[in-house]
Amino acid sequence: MEVSRLVLDVPLLAVVLVAAWTDMRDGKVYNWLTYPAVLIGLVLNATVRPPGLGLGQAALGLAVGFVPLFLAYAAGGLGGGDVKLTAAVGAFLGPWATLYALLYTFLAGAFFCLLLIVAREGLGGLMSRLLHLRTVESGEGRPGLRFPFAVAVLVGVLWFLVEQHAGSSVLDALRPGGA
Repeated sequence: MEVSRLVLDVPLLAVVLVAAWTDMRDGKVYNWLTYPAVLIGLVLNATVRPPGLGLGQAALGLAVGFVPLFLAYAAGGLGGGDVKLTAAVGAFLGPWATLYALLYTFLAGAFFCLLLIVAREGLGGLMSRLLHLRTVESGEGRPGLRFPFAVAVLVGVLWFLVEQHAGSSVLDALRPGGA
């Protein structure tokens, strides 16, 4: 593992770990965590060479982390702390790495949602929700699900960082002729 890369990875991991913990404990990701994290990600990328990406790439990563989750927040699907957390992740990782981390976050989030339904309602509840997807989408019938999305962000970031340090991605193996 490249020691200089730890300058960015260790603070990022600390942020997502604390966010997952507070989200599980309190159902919130706090501004006292996310605002400084955004600033730290931008400053480290602007000043630490290598592995810093530069301020422009860090700001673009911030936007990549912010915009998709802001749209979900505006539609009522996430809390504002989750949006600020993924913006902070983007400030640390830059645009392309943030796309990978978000993909893994969304996969983990979908998996956690399915687990939550099965834990609360059993396999029958899951099947019922899948068979009646239209009524679930319109808010009729079943209660909505709430779970600590920061845990999915933690899993997504960890997944990405492990792949980055291993030098290979799960997506590489899925490509035709991939490893």
